[in-house]
Amino acid sequence: MTRSSTIPRVASLLFSLLMAGCSQGSDIENRTFDAEVRRVVVDVAVGDINVRGSQRVGAALLGEMYSDTAMSLGIDAKLVDDTLHVSANCPAGSGECWAGLRLDVPQHAEVSIAAGHGDVDVTDLLGDLHVSTGAGSVVLLGVGGTVRVEADGGDVMGANLLRGDTWATSESGDISLAFAEPPLVAGLGSVHGTVSLTVPRSQYDLFVDSVEGELDIGVHHCRAADQQLFARSVYGDVLVHH
Repeated sequence: MTRSSTIPRVASLLFSLLMAGCSQGSDIENRTFDAEVRRVVVDVAVGDINVRGSQRVGAALLGEMYSDTAMSLGIDAKLVDDTLHVSANCPAGSGECWAGLRLDVPQHAEVSIAAGHGDVDVTDLLGDLHVSTGAGSVVLLGVGGTVRVEADGGDVMGANLLRGDTWATSESGDISLAFAEPPLVAGLGSVHGTVSLTVPRSQYDLFVDSVEGELDIGVHHCRAADQQLFARSVYGDVLVHH
């Protein structure tokens, strides 16, 4: 084994030992839901969320939660009819607290995520998606369907996005979306950040603007096109290219 390959394992071990020594409260949740899941609702005040679309009918959850106090922590997951509800919120008095959730869900499930402080990653999901974050980045990979992302203080990045109706906004972060298929509608908006949109060659009706920043447009404007691109920033630059 080379030295470089052992570094991540050593770092992971040190982190585990550190958490074991410093965290007085902890909870680990590992559950599988075999019944059909059509909708997923996730609510995490502080922590990271990773959601992956899969071929399964039900869902699988792996969650970890830590606190530097002896408070009792809990990751709550329950299936009501065909809706899976998952939450991990730090109780009052829990001190320094953090959660990490990984969910494997049906690829066509409808997913709603509310994150206070933490990053959100969504991969290979084709159902409708709504993400709202207070402080943290949002990463979308291979996502399609109707997508709504509202990020108050973080960046939004998307790659290999599929044909659908996609909107992303951020108060202070950058937004960068790259589509593998021509979107029906793509809307990007930021107050302080740079907005970058990459689309395959096709016909698009463009609505592009920046109040204080510069425009860099490499896509032909076809007013008669059904596919629409919206890109706007108040103080940042706006780039739209193939």
